[in-house]
Amino acid sequence: MKTNSSPLSILMLSASFHPYIGGAEKQALELSQALMEKGLQVTVLTRRLPRTARRESVGGVAVRRLSAPASRHGLPSWLQAINSIGFMAACAAYLFRHRRRYDVIHVHLGGSPAVAAAWMGRRLGKGVVVKLGGGRGVGELTFAHKSFLGRLKLAAFRRLRPRFLAVTRDMMQELADVGLADCPVHFLPNGINTRTYRPPMLKEKIAARQKMGWGPEPGFLYVGRLSAEKRLAEFMEDWASAVGQAGLPAQFHMVGSGPEESRLKEKIRSLGLEGRASVRAATSDILPYYHAADIFVLPSVSEGLSNALLESMACGLTVLASRVGGAKENLREGHTGLLFDPADRGEAVEKILLALRRPDLAARLGNNARKFAAMEFSMDKIAGEVIKIYESERGSDRVGK
Repeated sequence: MKTNSSPLSILMLSASFHPYIGGAEKQALELSQALMEKGLQVTVLTRRLPRTARRESVGGVAVRRLSAPASRHGLPSWLQAINSIGFMAACAAYLFRHRRRYDVIHVHLGGSPAVAAAWMGRRLGKGVVVKLGGGRGVGELTFAHKSFLGRLKLAAFRRLRPRFLAVTRDMMQELADVGLADCPVHFLPNGINTRTYRPPMLKEKIAARQKMGWGPEPGFLYVGRLSAEKRLAEFMEDWASAVGQAGLPAQFHMVGSGPEESRLKEKIRSLGLEGRASVRAATSDILPYYHAADIFVLPSVSEGLSNALLESMACGLTVLASRVGGAKENLREGHTGLLFDPADRGEAVEKILLALRRPDLAARLGNNARKFAAMEFSMDKIAGEVIKIYESERGSDRVGK
């Protein structure tokens, strides 16, 4: 049983977690580790997928997994609904049984587990924080409007009023758009470990390129989900056009998985880019790619605050991104990155050409991006801000170091 002298105890609730690779899952793990470094107690509660243990430690963080009907990826929509309801019920039961072991529930993404947390938090007098994800127009709040269960979820949020965390200003506006303007909300960006994600030494860059099998020419890199809203097929066409105009060698590698994977591989073949462009499998060991690359691209039509964007900035890469979401809000044109309108193919080509033809500018942008990322997005700083939010929810002066 917890006492007043006990460290603040946080229950991180995430529908999926390691070994599944995703932005929310990565944030949940790295934030948990940073909070533990500050003296807090953290346990991650997640869904149990096939071939995963019920209880284990991941990166020093205690993980507890709950079984739910048909728990696996790639389910048809009706089975997904059954799974969501089953997992929500399992979460509610766990939160009640273990109510004396935590002070605040921190939910990653606003799915069905967030409803369970908000409901049990209200009943038990626990603080509840819900971190939202996705870009405006393609995120979880927008999609919730399109289904009966989604509309029920929004209605529950209006009644229960959990505290939301928005990683972009766009997301704060989206809360208002779906009728959640009266819910408490904090603006808080994602954090990254700037000690891990740092610019490579020259020998590290050479070693990373050898490991990846890359040549010496400038390397463009995308890391993330391979889905339609990322506009990677269109960007590849623009990239091929710009490289042809510049008459300079270059390479483009996309790391991730998703529904566009086959289309992107076919696009590489149709554009004759074999040997210069590739699609590579998603991996948790992403640092060598950042160290091998020179220019990071994020051509999405809509975006939240991409982990990969922040990681690439921290590694000193030149950032070339569409003028939406977190990139628009955090990159300064010509100072920390190059931005383009996702609907303006000509502007995208111009910015690709600028990055290729002006290596001096590209290097300066990368250096500035590193300084900005270290100052604004270090996980240590973000963890400190999260603790303040926990305090406001908990109404306690028991904080970490």
